[in-house]
Amino acid sequence: MSASSGSGRGTVTEGLRVALGIVWPAAVAVGLLAGFFAVGDKYADGFPLDLGRVAFPRQGVLTFVAVWSCFSALAAGALSLSLARIAVLMGRSAVWPRLADDRLLIIAAAIAGIGIPLSLRFLLLGNASFADDESSYRFMGQLLASGRLFAESHPMPDFFSRGFMVNDGRLYAQYFVGWPAILAVGYLFGVPWLMSPLCSGLTAIAAVRVASRVLGAGGARIVLLLYVSSPMLMLGAATDLSHTSCITGLAWMTWFFLRTREPDAPLRSFAGVAACFGIAFFIRPLAALGVGLPFLAFTLWPILRRPRPRELVAFAVPALVFAIAFLLVNQIQNGSPLTTAYQQIVEYSQANDFEFAGMPRDYLESGGDVPRVRDIPWHLAISANTLFRLNTALFGWPSSLLIALLALGATRARWFRASAVCFLATHFFQRHSGIDSFGPVYFMELVWPVLILTGVGYKVAVDALAGSTFPTARFLPAALTVALVLVSLAGYAPKRAGAMRLMAFQSNFPHRAVRELDDERVVIFSQRPFVAPCRGSGNFVLWRPDNDPDLENDVLWVNHIGVDRNKELMAYFPDRVGYVMLWLREGCKVELLRLADLAASDIPYGYTGPQELMPPICKNTWFCLESDLLRVRPICSDDPPEPDASLAGSESTTLVEFTWNPHHRRKTRWLDIQPAGEPSWPFAVQGRESYVVALADGRFHTWRINTHMDHWLSEGWKHFTTPECPG
Repeated sequence: MSASSGSGRGTVTEGLRVALGIVWPAAVAVGLLAGFFAVGDKYADGFPLDLGRVAFPRQGVLTFVAVWSCFSALAAGALSLSLARIAVLMGRSAVWPRLADDRLLIIAAAIAGIGIPLSLRFLLLGNASFADDESSYRFMGQLLASGRLFAESHPMPDFFSRGFMVNDGRLYAQYFVGWPAILAVGYLFGVPWLMSPLCSGLTAIAAVRVASRVLGAGGARIVLLLYVSSPMLMLGAATDLSHTSCITGLAWMTWFFLRTREPDAPLRSFAGVAACFGIAFFIRPLAALGVGLPFLAFTLWPILRRPRPRELVAFAVPALVFAIAFLLVNQIQNGSPLTTAYQQIVEYSQANDFEFAGMPRDYLESGGDVPRVRDIPWHLAISANTLFRLNTALFGWPSSLLIALLALGATRARWFRASAVCFLATHFFQRHSGIDSFGPVYFMELVWPVLILTGVGYKVAVDALAGSTFPTARFLPAALTVALVLVSLAGYAPKRAGAMRLMAFQSNFPHRAVRELDDERVVIFSQRPFVAPCRGSGNFVLWRPDNDPDLENDVLWVNHIGVDRNKELMAYFPDRVGYVMLWLREGCKVELLRLADLAASDIPYGYTGPQELMPPICKNTWFCLESDLLRVRPICSDDPPEPDASLAGSESTTLVEFTWNPHHRRKTRWLDIQPAGEPSWPFAVQGRESYVVALADGRFHTWRINTHMDHWLSEGWKHFTTPECPG
């Protein structure tokens, strides 16, 4: 009896020791995450992420990344120890249940790949837009669904011009038509919002099948877990940007490529490589070339080295079909098979004096991205900044790229290593890495080879520790991967998704205001930028939405040019009510003023110039003087200084014309110095509003000149003494 009792106590003691060995690392992980949030609340205002930036991250993002990298690494390490001990106790080679067979894994991939972004889109993001590109894609999707590649321009085209759209008698987007063609299928069936999540689900299936071939069943489960837990991929698939669909084409191209490596590879596998690459190329040509060129080379080299005509024909037929279609689209849209819509938008912007230009004037004047040797250090910095952003954004880990580095020496990773290097080489001369809503979007297709390389790195770690004499060590790769995912979902993903939710809330402000109107069929005259960045997180919706190609929607969004011109446009829409949309900085609200009740002088003329000179958002813009008497800057004020024309035309007055760039504060570009007096030379005006600063008797003064269609109005010059800038 005594021996039995002692044995029982020993068993209980051992059980408590094992339980404690599992619980205390998990408790440490929870405490570290709690510490991360406490640091944010105490010292960093909760880590607000000011996203929507194409250059180096802002200070708030850098602070978040620095603190998160420290606490998440420690928390994931502690949690992985707990999970590995659970795995030892269960006697399994993974810390999640095995799926019975590949079919169940594929079903799980499809459900998660579609369901997660679809839920994010409607439950979290409110079906909002995060970039101006999305609206243009939707316009082209509707256009293709109607069987057209362009629409006829409106007789008053200035109201319907916007960035990223050619409007030279034909109205169409600058983008390639691959993704709009997929959206067109959604429009035909009434579900355009489903197409990006559907592409995500197809990519998840391809990821499982590719990983099963390269890594085996265990690696496939890991790759699927990485894919569906990636904040960057899932949030990206919840938008109408084209990157998700391009990755889908590249993923299935990879699957068919692996089939071509089999001894008795079916002909359809060679055709599949060419067709899927053609789809990806029609969506994003440079990204498709970056990821796909090595796979094309590895596909063609064996059948060209030892001629295999049947395989070569199987590859060539779909490749030729897509090549002809690509050239034909160029011919119909742009008048030449060798001129793309991207080239056409540059020529159109130059010919249109950069009105409504969606890219910087100096970029358009130079003809776009032109590689130059002297710019190599700058592009090296851009590429390094991109990897820095991707390193956090991809999985939300302390280092999302670290495990992929373990695959550098693995033979099974050679195709994917070549793909990643090729992508970085072809994208080296990009002028930036894309907006920062959910990650560096211009480099998003790089995620595909990185995803598989991460799976290979995981498998390398598993193989290296398989013979360890420490049971816990054998389970550490799987446990650490799961721990990193769980920690990211607990800390990083909510912060990133919360920032995007705030951006979505801002982006939907104008749409909510319009829904509250009593009138059903309206024309909304919109100022630029369309969405005010007035609630913490930045936004990249600077242009009003595109309309449907036939202008039949209940709500039509057009440019606000001037009250009188707006009323002229309304003659084309007698069954609609016109409103002018203004942003009120106080409370960050949208005000809609009935056009019929407005006089010409009630609202300033709308800005129609290039995007980088866009004025700040406010009802009235005036200028204030920096304390060092060297700079002036625009301010928002409902109470401008009283007009004083005493210095107008004075011979002692020097006029200094300048432009203001809101993206680079405190950088004023001095353009010209001229004698005082009414100008007889043409001004490089900021759209319909020109501001001229004068220096007289040591003081700055400002003239506000209203212009309309390059003609001076009768009221001429209005002079204001420039006040001191606040603060």
